[in-house]
Amino acid sequence: MRPTARHLSIFLALAAAVVLAAPARALDDEGVFAKNKLAEIIAGRPDLQAAFPEGRGNAAMVAAGMNTVEDWARRYGRKEFPNELAWYGRASVVLPKALIERNAARAPVAIDTAAFDFSGLSAHSVLVIDAATRKVLLSNRADDIRSIASITK
Repeated sequence: MRPTARHLSIFLALAAAVVLAAPARALDDEGVFAKNKLAEIIAGRPDLQAAFPEGRGNAAMVAAGMNTVEDWARRYGRKEFPNELAWYGRASVVLPKALIERNAARAPVAIDTAAFDFSGLSAHSVLVIDAATRKVLLSNRADDIRSIASITK
């Protein structure tokens, strides 16, 4: 019997189920650990006990968007207790601001509309860049090669 596309799709579905089942068990163990730690933290915090009687948020907590004590753990608890409540954290990685791709030019781009009389300046060269758009607003001899120390003066 020759394998068909249907056999292949069944095989791939079974393989995916096996691969995805292993991390789920690990998360369950971590989740149980985090839930037990959360219960210990609540037991020692009268303020959280008052804010979340029986695990449900009081009116003020619900108004703040925290319906359960687990909502508190996701928003604040994982920051206060990073080792114990890390499971409640985000599953995604947050990139630093410097690594987020912007819709601007990758390098400064000169614009032709800017005009300036450079004769009134005593500086050897000038370079003014708009940080948001990365457009060169003003430049005079900006392409001159300089040693690195000249930028720190």
